[in-house]
Amino acid sequence: MFGGIPEEERPAAGPGLNILLVGSDTREGLSKAEKDRLHVGGAGCDCADVMMLVHLSAQRDRVSVVSVPRDSYLPFAPHREPDGTGDSEVRHSGKVNAALKHGGPPLLVRSVERATGVRIDHYAEWDFGSFVRAVGGFGGAPVCTVRPMRDRGSGLSLSAGAHMLDGLRGLRYVRSRKIGWGVPGDMGRMRRQQHFMAGLVSGLAGSVAFSDPGRLADLAQAVRASARVDEGLDLPRLVELGERLYGIGRGDMEFATVPIADFDHHVPGWGSTLLWDDVAAGRLFDRIRADLPLVREPDDREPDGQEPDGQEPVPVLVDPRSIPVQVHDGSGRDGTGAEADRALRATGFATTGTPLPAEPSEGTVIEHGPAAERAARALATALPSARLRLIETGDPDRDFPVVGEPTLHVYVGADYQGVRPVRYDRNTAEGGAVTGDELACL
Repeated sequence: MFGGIPEEERPAAGPGLNILLVGSDTREGLSKAEKDRLHVGGAGCDCADVMMLVHLSAQRDRVSVVSVPRDSYLPFAPHREPDGTGDSEVRHSGKVNAALKHGGPPLLVRSVERATGVRIDHYAEWDFGSFVRAVGGFGGAPVCTVRPMRDRGSGLSLSAGAHMLDGLRGLRYVRSRKIGWGVPGDMGRMRRQQHFMAGLVSGLAGSVAFSDPGRLADLAQAVRASARVDEGLDLPRLVELGERLYGIGRGDMEFATVPIADFDHHVPGWGSTLLWDDVAAGRLFDRIRADLPLVREPDDREPDGQEPDGQEPVPVLVDPRSIPVQVHDGSGRDGTGAEADRALRATGFATTGTPLPAEPSEGTVIEHGPAAERAARALATALPSARLRLIETGDPDRDFPVVGEPTLHVYVGADYQGVRPVRYDRNTAEGGAVTGDELACL
């Protein structure tokens, strides 16, 4: 698979090992009954539906996983178009997932290598059916959800709590995009894919699977039987990789998504695409090439020696400018309500500028309606001592409506100690580097 890629076109090898994991959306070979069982009706594009760049550290003590959004708009490596027309190679950009259709795994690998500067040592690709078989062969994957998950598109139906997913339910889980809460769309889907992988790998690595030669050989055979892999990923190599993963726990795994500068970049012929944040993405892949952790310590430096940024505001999932806030002062201290109003406005919230008096209270409370939970959580990030109070109906003792009212009401209590600055950053909030421990329950 890599034999057709000229060596001079490839990035230099670095410490550690890099594997590109791909999930294809092809329906080729599936009967209608199989499509119905897998809940994958409709036409596929024979594209890469999932892409993860996996880095195994040289010291065998860390696994770093970077999700590559499938709609990333990137230059393809020079190639001949799949219809065979033309006598020479063409150069164009497109959604990176379509590189698989335009030139198969070699073009996808070349394009990802060019975009990231990271040399890919191995490649493994599963389609829907082979993914189900592989997860079954691995013994399933543990996941945890804080709320019920339902998605008609993928067929997912999970109650709140912990679950061990077999291959079929695992497929529905990693394909879900519309569960009705949490991070929406592909960003949320990629976080769930990372959560799924953390459970699958740490579960295997923490059991006897990677220390029992017989079981390890069975797992290697399951991969070979289900995946399309490069010529170097033979059974002995797969066994070696399994041995390298032995003992890896959730805390030894870290996950990130490529930072995005434009989440809705329209391109004729390609529709809505994603443009990478070249600076932030470059720093991310610099760390992969240098075999450095993605989750940085406070005194960590960039690979080029520069100091990391100073203490930054905490990222939130909702733009504070879109959140109207009415402050009520129940602190018992003169001027505290006005101070809280000014501080919240300074960090971006749309406060009224006119605090209202309230009954004295020890604790700070944020009241919100059912549709404003995400906004309320963003506000609570700025007020660490605050607790949330869901109001289902209007309170006759108050002179403002609650249900359907977009304004959040903050009752500042005696425990008020100031406002923590926040910023709206989808990349950090939805795809920033985290350990597997932090993805323990989504």
